[in-house]
Amino acid sequence: MPGVYGPDLGLPEHRIILGVPQSGKTTYAAELVRRALRVCIFDPTGDYEAIFPRWRTVSPAELEDPDILEGEGKYRIARVIVQAARDEDFDVADEFVYTVKRCKEARDLVLVADEVSLYKHGQALAALRSLHMNGHKWGIVTILVSQRAVGIPLDCRATATHCHSFLQDSEDDLEALSEQYDPSHPGYAEEVRAWEPGEPPVTWERRALYPRKGA
Repeated sequence: MPGVYGPDLGLPEHRIILGVPQSGKTTYAAELVRRALRVCIFDPTGDYEAIFPRWRTVSPAELEDPDILEGEGKYRIARVIVQAARDEDFDVADEFVYTVKRCKEARDLVLVADEVSLYKHGQALAALRSLHMNGHKWGIVTILVSQRAVGIPLDCRATATHCHSFLQDSEDDLEALSEQYDPSHPGYAEEVRAWEPGEPPVTWERRALYPRKGA
């Protein structure tokens, strides 16, 4: 299915975007998926509806309708924002697990998971690990977004294809970045520490083992 991931993404990519509040991580995530034809954004903070006012906004429960992620037309176009953490009767981690289940059934899309640290436990943690290890089987490109590096599960940091980091100023976060990415990008953590507003994110990229698919 050509072009479903847009020109900036493709299989088997799994990206991480990091940054303290107001550093630009949400805007950067939005730019990566803006031209994709099939996108599901799991949004616990309510930031994306203003960025994409013409995209379809639904609750997690509404994903029970398979047509929402199945999409329309020749390329099954589906651009969906899932408003999570709106109902106190439902745990955001459970909402994420259900969203992942629906994305696996729909296949061939970009899944943006914002503020991962809010739900990286229990079955949601297992779902995050599964997406990074097996997402290519369902045609899912993932973008995990967090204010802190340690907010991303270790297995996901270790299996990412790209890490885009704006400012990180906690020593725990910088140590996690250094341990994971400095060996192949010397000084990565220090570049992240020195990041200034207006600069692009500091990017680590794993050496590609296979040609990108579906861009």
